[in-house]
Amino acid sequence: MLRKEGNELLSKNHTKPSTEAEIVKYVNEHCHESTKAEVESINFHRELKEASLKNPQQTTRSTISTAISNSDKATIAQLPTLSNIARSVRGWKTINENFPTSPQSRMGFSIPPRFKTLENSEENFLYMTLERRIR
Repeated sequence: MLRKEGNELLSKNHTKPSTEAEIVKYVNEHCHESTKAEVESINFHRELKEASLKNPQQTTRSTISTAISNSDKATIAQLPTLSNIARSVRGWKTINENFPTSPQSRMGFSIPPRFKTLENSEENFLYMTLERRIR
């Protein structure tokens, strides 16, 4: 949908293809297209995520430095700070890790003999309650 005044294009409305009535975005003289560096920075994030998921044992710093070495200066200027990138990489690396679940009870755990009594010769309360539950 174009809005013109004479031969001058004032604005363009982006609509969804299914319905012409629903306006998704207004584009006018204040909206600018993405630069090549902005598009490359989006691709940088995608490639960095793929690299960190494919090779999670590689250090975060190594993953980032490899990706940055393949980028140009304009793309690097569009990136967030290195600490933010590192935080993202660390998060992506943990996506596929299977951490052990938290235990739901203390059953099956044994307390070593040296911890069964306290320094003042009293029995450890946790040990006493655990022994009573087992019986």
